[in-house]
Amino acid sequence: MARIGKEMARLFSSLPTDEKTLIARRAAEVRTMWKDAIEYVYKENAPYVLDHVNAVYIKEEEGIRSLYVYMDDGNFRSDVHCRQHLIMLRLHERFGERIDEFKTYPSRFDMRKRHPYRDVCETKSESSRSVPLSPEEKTEVEQMVSSVENPSLRRALEKAMVTDREWKKGERS
Repeated sequence: MARIGKEMARLFSSLPTDEKTLIARRAAEVRTMWKDAIEYVYKENAPYVLDHVNAVYIKEEEGIRSLYVYMDDGNFRSDVHCRQHLIMLRLHERFGERIDEFKTYPSRFDMRKRHPYRDVCETKSESSRSVPLSPEEKTEVEQMVSSVENPSLRRALEKAMVTDREWKKGERS
């Protein structure tokens, strides 16, 4: 099977070649490759990671190809940084993209408003909506947490259990 990167290049060669079109095409190509790599590495959790990505760039300077990733959440950014070698391997194996440096940065100012993968997350969250518990189910949860002496801890535990059961009930329906 031919590499997808070569097939994409062949397809794109037949499209218009003005500079703005080439830049937009390459940006779309990089976003698509990034999405594929994240879905491969993170599996069913990929939409949550992609939701915090604000921009992805591949730049070549002085023969060094660098991947720049801007994310609005430090926890996700740290996790993506830890898995950089898996992501780079996927980009190379699947698309023939050789990356020498992998850099993650916090998004700042207006960049935090960009969410090129937001539709992926919305689709995921729509498919798993919570369904409110019946009064009997809420009473059951209240009885389960009634033995907790600390009132604030009891309320927090009850809230967490109700939320968990509502989501599980939504997934089943």
